[in-house]
Amino acid sequence: MAKIKQHKLCKGNKTQFIYVTPPPIREEGVSAKYQGSGKRLMHLIPELKNAALSQGFDIVDIHTPLIGILDYYAEDGVHMVEDGQEIIASRIVQSISQ
Repeated sequence: MAKIKQHKLCKGNKTQFIYVTPPPIREEGVSAKYQGSGKRLMHLIPELKNAALSQGFDIVDIHTPLIGILDYYAEDGVHMVEDGQEIIASRIVQSISQ
């Protein structure tokens, strides 16, 4: 993450960095390559949040609010359909607007 802050497009303290958590992944009924991904995310997200916070990033949590409604917005249990993407986008816009 420190490398990101050194990128030529970074404008020092004027640049706002946002870490967006990954959305949840259903544990059952997903293709073999996604098996166990949801459990791995549960362990990985807190680590990524801590790393982002330590670098001064803002956090947008899209994982938690989508847990209970994932099946409505990700038919395959992984990829968000348009309505799910709108939920994600609105969370990001809301964070930027604050």
